[in-house]
Amino acid sequence: MSPSRKDDTLAPLLEGVARGNRKDFRELYDRTRRFVFTRILRLIGDQSEAEELLQETYVRIWKNASSFDRSRGRAITWISALARNLTINRIRSAAFRASTLQQPIEFEKDIIDQGTDVELSMINVQRDAEISKQVQSLRPQYRQVLEMSYVQGLTYPEISETLGIPVNTLKTWIRRAIIEVRNGIEGDQE
Repeated sequence: MSPSRKDDTLAPLLEGVARGNRKDFRELYDRTRRFVFTRILRLIGDQSEAEELLQETYVRIWKNASSFDRSRGRAITWISALARNLTINRIRSAAFRASTLQQPIEFEKDIIDQGTDVELSMINVQRDAEISKQVQSLRPQYRQVLEMSYVQGLTYPEISETLGIPVNTLKTWIRRAIIEVRNGIEGDQE
């Protein structure tokens, strides 16, 4: 069970940051940086980009801490949303897309250099394409909760709060979605 908003130990720190308290900012950073970095890295998939976005996230926290409202949610949810939005904006940016266009070429070169691993890599590519196809065929709410959980890295309580559905309903949707994807893949292989 997630802690209530009353138990939000980060909220006073974030409120202190809003008042310009550097000590509170340091403590907030120390207590949340690993969590935030992991979230960013899961989304962006690049260590140096994730480090840059982590720094940008905490600059934004320093500048925008006054917009945090304890009555609307927990501090870690606010921080996660800020980091996630910055990361998604970076992914969507033309500069990031242009830099990642070269990655498939390097990837293909790595596959060729690995020799016997080519078949295994091709199997993985085919498997990933099949999973993607099956996920796209899911009901919209199933697809949404899978994306929020596995792509965005949100926890069940965060997804539940965002979508306004009970955690148990969310767990059921995710379970059903995974079963549908599995059954779809197994059905295609027969």
